[in-house]
Amino acid sequence: MCQLNDQQFIHLGDADIRMEHFEDLLTSDGLSIKEAPIDMALLNFPFITQERGRKIVREVIRPEKVAYMHFPDSRYDRFGFVKHAKSHSGYMEECGIKVVYLT
Repeated sequence: MCQLNDQQFIHLGDADIRMEHFEDLLTSDGLSIKEAPIDMALLNFPFITQERGRKIVREVIRPEKVAYMHFPDSRYDRFGFVKHAKSHSGYMEECGIKVVYLT
């Protein structure tokens, strides 16, 4: 987590998407992430393409905005990750989370 101009950011890198890794996530000042408002979460695309990832975003991280990244090049996206991810953006927005894609 980091703060820039009064905005709180979290970047999870290549985090394993299992709830047990996030339930006790703490900020650098010892606050539960549920108590520290996150303005922007920078997450790999499996956090939207997998239900367990969407659940972590909704229930644990609860950011105002989320930027999904590390998508495969569209020429080599044989599993359709980009299309699948975009099909779930409406669901996240219904939960009050604005979605951005960094492709």
